[in-house]
Amino acid sequence: MSLLVTGHDIFDTIVKIPYSSSILIVDENFSESKQLLTALLSSKDNNIRFAEISAKKNSVKDAETMILAESTNINSTNASVSNFRQSHRRWVIIHAYLPDLLVRFPNENVLRMIDSWRSKINEAETAEIFILPKDTFNDVEKRLRSISDGVIELSSSNHADNNKRFFTPIRCTTAEYDVRRFEYL
Repeated sequence: MSLLVTGHDIFDTIVKIPYSSSILIVDENFSESKQLLTALLSSKDNNIRFAEISAKKNSVKDAETMILAESTNINSTNASVSNFRQSHRRWVIIHAYLPDLLVRFPNENVLRMIDSWRSKINEAETAEIFILPKDTFNDVEKRLRSISDGVIELSSSNHADNNKRFFTPIRCTTAEYDVRRFEYL
């Protein structure tokens, strides 16, 4: 199975994201994950094809974007995302719309939809990244952690004299790095 290689030697040594998998990224302010993904995926040297599916304007630099229309039916959202996945095989797909869906639809329906995508992600050989603000949708976050192939937690230390940023890979790394916290810029 081929791995997503960002071209960032340290990150690629620590984090292992196979195509045909899903990764959940949780962060405290919901913007840190987009900045990290922009830094990792936007290098012209890595030739990664990636897209952001969003409920709003594109926020991951250089990503192709599909904006989900305001829908009153989760089935149309499901169909739109499935069609997008099929037309973007072997891409990295960033799902940045979850908070918008979770506000509009029952949590169970959103989780059921994401769970049904697992075989479709495998068939399309995409690497799919779900972004969720940490501790905002606790029940959903807990369940997504269990059905995703891996989790990356982003955190920071907000000391007055320094603001350090950290990422913690869970189930998307080798045993020596699993659940270890790494500082990044």
